[in-house]
Amino acid sequence: MKGLGLDVKLDRLLIEDFEMNIYGVSDDICILGEVTMRLGHTLIDELERKINFLREKKPEILKPKLIKVIYTTTATPKAIEKAKEYGIWIVTARQEYTPLKIHET
Repeated sequence: MKGLGLDVKLDRLLIEDFEMNIYGVSDDICILGEVTMRLGHTLIDELERKINFLREKKPEILKPKLIKVIYTTTATPKAIEKAKEYGIWIVTARQEYTPLKIHET
């Protein structure tokens, strides 16, 4: 994620039967997200559930600041609107559908 001025290695997070496609930490920031070809609104809810699960069950792997992200090739209008409500950054190789937001964990 050097494009944001962050030097963060992104990887997949696996904890028992829990999986998140995007996970990375650096200093005081954590990046959590998913990857999909076509983003529908249900993945927005799924990402929020996964983040809440980590806050409750594994808070030690999080940092004080959080970036929620979904990388996709295309997104439905409903998914984009819902992502804006939750402050989820929707990004493709060519554009950003929603703005980057840094949350407090």
